[in-house]
Amino acid sequence: VFASLTVIGGLTFFSLQEVSINRAFMRSTESRVIAEAGVEDAIYRVVSGKQIGASEDLGAGKGTTTVTVTTVGTTRTIRSAGARESIRQNIESALEIATTGTSFIYGALVGDGGLEMKNGSRVTGSVFSNGSIIGASGALVTGDAYAAGLSQIKEVTVNGNAQANLIDASTVGGYASSTTKLDDVTVGKDAHANELDDTTVTKDAYYNVTDATSVVLGARVSPTTPPANLSAIAFPIADSTVVSWKNDAASGGTCAPPQCDASGNFKISTGESAALGPKKITGKLEVDNGAILTVNGTLWVVGDIILSNNCVIRLNPGYGVSSGIIISDGKLTISNNCTFQGSGSPESYIMVLSDKNAPGEEIMTVDNNSVGVIYYAAKGWIKFSNNAVAKQATARGIRLDNNASLVYEIGLANLKFSAGPSAGYEVKYWKEVE
Repeated sequence: VFASLTVIGGLTFFSLQEVSINRAFMRSTESRVIAEAGVEDAIYRVVSGKQIGASEDLGAGKGTTTVTVTTVGTTRTIRSAGARESIRQNIESALEIATTGTSFIYGALVGDGGLEMKNGSRVTGSVFSNGSIIGASGALVTGDAYAAGLSQIKEVTVNGNAQANLIDASTVGGYASSTTKLDDVTVGKDAHANELDDTTVTKDAYYNVTDATSVVLGARVSPTTPPANLSAIAFPIADSTVVSWKNDAASGGTCAPPQCDASGNFKISTGESAALGPKKITGKLEVDNGAILTVNGTLWVVGDIILSNNCVIRLNPGYGVSSGIIISDGKLTISNNCTFQGSGSPESYIMVLSDKNAPGEEIMTVDNNSVGVIYYAAKGWIKFSNNAVAKQATARGIRLDNNASLVYEIGLANLKFSAGPSAGYEVKYWKEVE
């Protein structure tokens, strides 16, 4: 009997151990499935543009999981901690936000409002305007200048080539082409126009009519067919893309206390620093007095943006070679040595964009040595003054005052911006972590 009980007891002990092991294995498997369910739920919400917080507690079967979402630049890291009783499993996945390529070929791309240049202002690079380019004493375009349609180029020094319906009182270092007339123009290379009036052409001239005061140092070709007016070109960013960027910002939630005040305004000042994004701000965004704002994701500001007094706006290094976006539905004021910085990569920039629809208004002003990257206001005017510097500007109309300058960089010809939920995502990894 004793021997039998010993054998039965041993078998029972091992059986109970096996049952315990099997139950632990089942709970471990369940906790992993629960953790993966949390990741799947978060990915679905992100990809479909639905709301998801930075931390969510979810129930799944007889267990629970805590899902955290961290956004740095164009990468969202999702971590799910699944639990089934005392057994826990952690699963982590990373989503890389798809990007849209945008090209800024010209230092200034201007709509039918045109480009106004005053007081020694300059564009280091080229200009294309659907309206006229009107300068003053010392106005300079170091590259080419093109004005579409019936527009003119007047009182501007253009180091490269120039083309417009009319070119008047200007100096062109390269080729000059006018559908109607070159009037009081000095041309460094060949000239093409219906009429030459008080114009000096260093090389060959192609024309139909000329006056006695015009000088041609090369060959004269007449009659000729004058060049046709240039066609207007569209802005590089579609409204649908702006909407997708806004959705991307809104997917990170709406800014609320304590980050924003009760009215939805976000403000940092006097040496403060903060990180923000993706986020929708229903009020104003203000950064001044040496404050530093690190942009972790796309920002959408419903109100105005005011940046001043040595403030710094910079991208999180996680953006890598991608560029970041700050959008406002209101006006933007950037002044007093406020600077913008990319992620640290030479291919990374910040673009500030006003989506305010006010064709006759200055919806963006940049002055007092403010150093920016890309300014975009397709539905209104941008004004630069007092030594303000930008890497590129696109607007319905642009005013350059008081030695302001646009300094174009070659990297702007192939920018990659975070494109939001509508453009899709790439899963970079999906793995178990501690």
